[in-house]
Amino acid sequence: MKKVIPMTGDITQPGLGLSPKDRDRLCREVSIVFHAAATIKFNENLKVALQTNVMGTQEIVYLCKEMPQIVALVYVSTAYSNCSLKEIDEKVYPPPHDPRRLTECVNWMSETDFQSIEPTIIGKWPNTYTYSKALAEHVISENRDILPVAIFRPSIVISTWKEPIPGWIDNMNGPTMGIMGCSMGMIRCGHVDTDKICDIVPVDTVVNALIATAWETSFRGRGEAKVYNFVSGIQQPITWGEYFDICKEYAVRNPPSRAIWYYFVIFCRKKYTYLATSFLLEFIPACLIDLIPFLTTGKHKKVDLYYKSLKFLALVSSFSTQEWTFHDANVRSLLSSLSPQDKDIFYFDLTQLEWKKFLKTYMAGIRFFLLKENESTLPAARKRYRKLHVLHCLFQFGLILFFYRSIQRLCGLLT
Repeated sequence: MKKVIPMTGDITQPGLGLSPKDRDRLCREVSIVFHAAATIKFNENLKVALQTNVMGTQEIVYLCKEMPQIVALVYVSTAYSNCSLKEIDEKVYPPPHDPRRLTECVNWMSETDFQSIEPTIIGKWPNTYTYSKALAEHVISENRDILPVAIFRPSIVISTWKEPIPGWIDNMNGPTMGIMGCSMGMIRCGHVDTDKICDIVPVDTVVNALIATAWETSFRGRGEAKVYNFVSGIQQPITWGEYFDICKEYAVRNPPSRAIWYYFVIFCRKKYTYLATSFLLEFIPACLIDLIPFLTTGKHKKVDLYYKSLKFLALVSSFSTQEWTFHDANVRSLLSSLSPQDKDIFYFDLTQLEWKKFLKTYMAGIRFFLLKENESTLPAARKRYRKLHVLHCLFQFGLILFFYRSIQRLCGLLT
């Protein structure tokens, strides 16, 4: 902590919101810059996404140009910045629009104005996050002759593999929210193609590869915006079906204490099949649970939760129903250039990752760090989960009996 100097700033403000004193110190003392600040909300208003992810990146570039000792500016993008393509190489693609013209509009157009034109602007990009990242990559690339730059594209980042401790996680982004909802019994269906590649990477390997990227950039110097696609789907692929199956195994073994139902999920490849299944398995039960609270207090928490879940799954379905072919030759070359000692310290060789062992610690991390439940709660949680399993089986049997009787009566009426 003695090595860390916090500074007040805001990447949406001119000059990054830095005081003259702090800016001067950064320019005098800093030689390596990692730009990882961004809004990662998929449904962020386009104006806010442009201010934060594009204009903020431009401000970082302005700052770096004032640093006489700069040897590396590493921009953290995303593997899905060009997800309008099906095959993504380690290169900077032409931007969907001119970033300058768009950012000029930020000064006079309101968020409402941007909201109305957003579908037309982002086009084939599924959300404002990936769209703005594509623009920001161009901002970095056009300064490659002035600054030593690199663009680092991780895929879906989840918990740690080894450091600081296995399974550490501090957010519910991406598939973590989905798998936690499944283990709690809150999500019972998903818009997922279980045969598609689930491209996830541990956060500590991302950090290690970023450090190695800065090291290589410092030797390479100016003139090239080298791109690094840090993905698992080529070297160590796992499908969404395998991911959910392994996570379910450990969720059932070590269930959360506050689960409201047993782990039961149906995955649908088609959107309308998913919506129909979600209506039957999630909306109707939510209405039944909320019936008495709604009549007595006017509240409907479970229905509200259903709509939040539906909204979340709609945002991530683009990544759970499709897959991309990523090329990662630069990442492999970077790994091979490290000494044996550095490969051990800054490990990011995903071919050494065993998914079953890793996802075991991932699920334990979700339970401990996100749900705040320690091992002492496990015996009671397992006992309760067994009861929920019995109720789940009885409910299934009741449904089968109901439909069987209904078909019998229908056949009787027809004859």
